[in-house]
Amino acid sequence: MSAPESAQVLSITFVGPIVRVWHARPSHDLAETRDFLASIDEALSSRSYELLLLDSRDAERPRPEIQEAIWVWLSGHERVRKVAILMHSREHGRNVRLHGADQGVLLRTFDDEAQAIAWLRSR
Repeated sequence: MSAPESAQVLSITFVGPIVRVWHARPSHDLAETRDFLASIDEALSSRSYELLLLDSRDAERPRPEIQEAIWVWLSGHERVRKVAILMHSREHGRNVRLHGADQGVLLRTFDDEAQAIAWLRSR
């Protein structure tokens, strides 16, 4: 169930040492993607955090060029040590994990937020 276009699209909160990002829908274009990623950058650097939780359960799959921009950002990000992504689709989650491994990103997918947070906090 996606949030209406007029509702909040991106929410960034802090859960202990974790930057938690919820989004209602994928970015419309690359400019909006860059804005979203800049907001996440700001949150990470504001507290020197290196753990990222992306809640994608309410969002549809982004277009390929948006996905590629996100992967480039994640794989080149010096501050992000671990990434947990919340999603409903186990098959898509498997693909995301494989792609993350190919990109050199320490990433796991979950359908349970408590498990994702526990993994992020583990050494």
